[in-house]
Amino acid sequence: MCQSCSPQPPVVPNPKDPRLNKPIPTPTLSLKQALDNAYKVEQANLEPVTNAINGFALKDKKAAISIWAIDNDDNHFYGARNDADMDFSASLLKMAAMYAAYDLRCAAIQFIKDNNDSFTDQNSFSTAFSNSIDTSNAVTLLQKFTKGLKPNVKSIFKGFNSSGPNKLDFIKNPTQIHTPSQGFGLDMDDMIIVSDDEAASRCIQAIGYSYINVSLMKGDFFNSSTMKGIWLAGDYESALQYFRVPCDNDTVAGGSAQATTTYAMGWLILLIDNLEALPQVTDNGERSSSNMEMRTRFRQAASWFSNGGSVVHVTEALKFSVLGAKVGVAGLGVGGNGPPVISEGSIVNWTDPDSPVTTFNTKFQTNLSGRFCFCWQNMYKPGSTNDFHCFDSLVRVLNATVTSFLTQ
Repeated sequence: MCQSCSPQPPVVPNPKDPRLNKPIPTPTLSLKQALDNAYKVEQANLEPVTNAINGFALKDKKAAISIWAIDNDDNHFYGARNDADMDFSASLLKMAAMYAAYDLRCAAIQFIKDNNDSFTDQNSFSTAFSNSIDTSNAVTLLQKFTKGLKPNVKSIFKGFNSSGPNKLDFIKNPTQIHTPSQGFGLDMDDMIIVSDDEAASRCIQAIGYSYINVSLMKGDFFNSSTMKGIWLAGDYESALQYFRVPCDNDTVAGGSAQATTTYAMGWLILLIDNLEALPQVTDNGERSSSNMEMRTRFRQAASWFSNGGSVVHVTEALKFSVLGAKVGVAGLGVGGNGPPVISEGSIVNWTDPDSPVTTFNTKFQTNLSGRFCFCWQNMYKPGSTNDFHCFDSLVRVLNATVTSFLTQ
């Protein structure tokens, strides 16, 4: 037999061969660096020229922005500016009420299962479940409030079983919209989708400040030691006393009752849209359905970038399409008589036709989804006027940040 036809020993790679065991390159430009570079270019257009608008002295004119490049394997990239600032962000905080409501529903259904579906009527369930709710971990100023220490279970839920025709769910009465009789579930629709303040007030009063606070702390969205994160202790209608925490952008004594950091709110929105919120819920089915319902509402709400009926008019071409959003706008100062500030938390899909996401994934061995989470707040119209027809600069920042990150 010829030597060339004989079995040959296996080839052992030479560890010194540069063609072998080639290390995977890592991005040299971080998402934060990309955001910083883009912000500096547009800073004069993003921030008011002076520290006052129409005679109102601003505490802080810097925008706060958080951006996540969402990875299918949860290895997300993150970049931010001023993401620890606690800013008044108005209706954006309604996301916290919805989150707490679903946390409560999951807890209620688990309570029924733990009691072997032994409840035979609405009253017996409502009384027993209400007695089981513990909000003693709420921050001290909320515990001292005599109203809303526990959710009003009877006004939130119908049903008293974990399955079947009497399965527990939010009350939904298909009556005329924007009325108290429509029920808690439809109030949540109005609160998130059309940002109705009256509906939000009814939802928040039913859940209670203390439960909202405990729910947010349980999900690591609020830190009681630093008093930073997502804080909602105002019902948008002044029907209940407001409880305020220190705030970076509002001038009201004591701070704001509806404030957040972009990091905490953006992370909540990312988890909801990824169907990963409520990790403490042990029932996979209830956790999944709750996430899906929250995302469905979120994805029906309008973005400032959609222009239709918006006070913000964008003419700059977007390199992304908005999948879901929650916005906020209201005036600073006592009674909201100061200049309005705008905010938004959104999930977008990168639509740049050059497909930089695919190229990035191949180059850096990542699994980016093409979706991004944007959360920004404390935005003003530059100059001395209050109109909001000049947010093209913000779009340029978002476009440039993601483009430079993906094409490095």
